[in-house]
Amino acid sequence: MTAEQIRRSALKQFARLGYHGASLSQIAAEVGIRKQSIATYYSSKESLYLAVCKDAFQEYLAFMEQVQQHADLKKSEDKLLWVLKQNIQYRLEHADFTAFLNHLIHFPPDFLRAHIISKIQWMEEQSAVIYRELFLEGMANGEISMHPVEELLAAYYCIIDGMSVQMKLYEREQLDRKLASIWGIFWKGLKTSR
Repeated sequence: MTAEQIRRSALKQFARLGYHGASLSQIAAEVGIRKQSIATYYSSKESLYLAVCKDAFQEYLAFMEQVQQHADLKKSEDKLLWVLKQNIQYRLEHADFTAFLNHLIHFPPDFLRAHIISKIQWMEEQSAVIYRELFLEGMANGEISMHPVEELLAAYYCIIDGMSVQMKLYEREQLDRKLASIWGIFWKGLKTSR
């Protein structure tokens, strides 16, 4: 249980302060152990950071699998929008994960940059499986006009990433209005003209 408590505390520290700003002493104090006790579970700050990365990615991918199983809507537009809204809701409800992910993307420690970028790309590819299926299904049933699926994925990720920035700037009501506007334009460019 203590290893998990350490990782949870570390997630908060890394989310707020980044790798270099986070303190093993503060993480230990929050858990209620001595700093040296962290070494029982993690040999270094780096190994703790990588364990937190692994946890965050696994939890997010587990969430994405749940989302996929519950997207039982009929129309492609409704499915894609629902998955997008669930993604935004997850990020809002898991503020530490969102802040940690932002630090990973924008300010990875230089000595871990290549490793972290490869892990983020791996995570993106795992979630892209779900999105790709939705786009292909929409094209197959004639709701989405024919486009290279990788281009659709790139545009969809831009909405997700853009909304993660908007979350920091706007309250929920404004965020919902912005999403509705963005989605309207996005879907207009995707849908077939029947």
